Amino acid sequence: MKNSRCAHHREALSASEASRRKFLQLAVLGSGVSLLAVMTEMPAARAEGQARTLLLSCMDYRLMDEVERYMLRRGLYHSYDHIVLAGASLGAITDKYPEWSRTFWDHLDLSVKLHGIHRAYSEIQRPLLRSQVKIPL
Repeated sequence: MKNSRCAHHREALSASEASRRKFLQLAVLGSGVSLLAVMTEMPAARAEGQARTLLLSCMDYRLMDEVERYMLRRGLYHSYDHIVLAGASLGAITDKYPEWSRTFWDHLDLSVKLHGIHRAYSEIQRPLLRSQVKIPL
């Protein structure tokens, strides 16, 4: 590889310095193009469809597949907003973490405004008790 010159200092760069510089230029260019592609796709993705339901579920990772199947059986697959709190609705009303309740109600309000949801489901999980509760809006 021939020696390149630094545009700012007019001094010769070694082959390894020129190679690193070229790599960084290509990496930055590639990152910029990737970011541009993501940003141009996002508005279209946000504008498509409308969520019909808000789901509040427990954060337990073992339940995620079951939660997805539950929503699928109700015809809500890919058409619901999802809030995750430890203990689901119990987490939303606990006195121990009052900010969780505010977070839930703020998210519910935003979901109604942005996505026009008209119903909400909450999953209740306790030892020996497992049910879903419909929250009227």
